[in-house]
Amino acid sequence: MQGQADRTANPFTLRANLAANVGQGGRFDIQRDSSTGQLYGPMIKGANYLVGVYSAATDVDEFQMLMLGLGYAVYHDGAAGFEVFAADSPDWVRGYEDYKSGKAQ
Repeated sequence: MQGQADRTANPFTLRANLAANVGQGGRFDIQRDSSTGQLYGPMIKGANYLVGVYSAATDVDEFQMLMLGLGYAVYHDGAAGFEVFAADSPDWVRGYEDYKSGKAQ
């Protein structure tokens, strides 16, 4: 099936490591320098797109992805997290849908 995660990797481990891989400062967080925390503004949309691609590739349900993201945003930023979620989640969904449709592989 097109758009599947590497079958040699354990999907449960990939899902369990979602935050470590795509969360703030995670392995694939391309919008900031992990050692200094410096934010690279032009990379924000790409980083958020990758959240959706990674979630889809590891078979995280789209609703779960959104709820995890909302929960993290509110936990990390308080009430401002709702604004962060509103700004970032459309790129997560676009990445998710592109992966599931085969547009992003």
